Amino acid sequence: MTEILTLVLSAVAVLVSVVAVLYSRNQTGVAAAQLQLAQQIRREGAEPYVMADIVPQRGGSGLLMFRIENVGPTLARDVQLTVSPPFQGGESEEWDQRLARVVARKIAVLPPRRHIEWHFAFGPRLFENSSLPRQYTVTVTAAGPFGPVEPLTYVIDLDAIDASAIERGTIEASLAKIADHTKVLGNIPRGISSVAEALRERGDA
Repeated sequence: MTEILTLVLSAVAVLVSVVAVLYSRNQTGVAAAQLQLAQQIRREGAEPYVMADIVPQRGGSGLLMFRIENVGPTLARDVQLTVSPPFQGGESEEWDQRLARVVARKIAVLPPRRHIEWHFAFGPRLFENSSLPRQYTVTVTAAGPFGPVEPLTYVIDLDAIDASAIERGTIEASLAKIADHTKVLGNIPRGISSVAEALRERGDA
């Protein structure tokens, strides 16, 4: 009986040891995975992040600009863009070809918060032409402090750009100019009164 009890206890001890080893290995694997994840997050947080989009130009001009910007915290090097299909803004074939050449040129450095814009099209005219592409896929490759970063792909949907927003911006800019002209016109009577007063004083003298 004593021998049986001893064997049972030995078996339990071995089982506990095996469980402890497996648990230890599991904890080691979890710790390694957490460390790897933390390193990946730290690395990604220190990499450049170059975004690409087509946006209305500020000021209400109605122009659409192709814009890239490094929104990451570090310098982006060897920035390369590929656009599919090639840009067609409807201005002229010559301009589209020129834009394609400029966009395809590698950008040596793009500092944090730096952006570059190229004239793409005049919005109202582009939206009137239904034969022009409405979607473009832009892929951005670049290098950061740790070497090449993962390529970023953007699908630019021109139909998502509200044409009324472009028109509203144009109207706002026009209203601002009208307000400036109104201010000038409002000062004219005051100026005339001043001149009349000066002439009256000279006549009295």
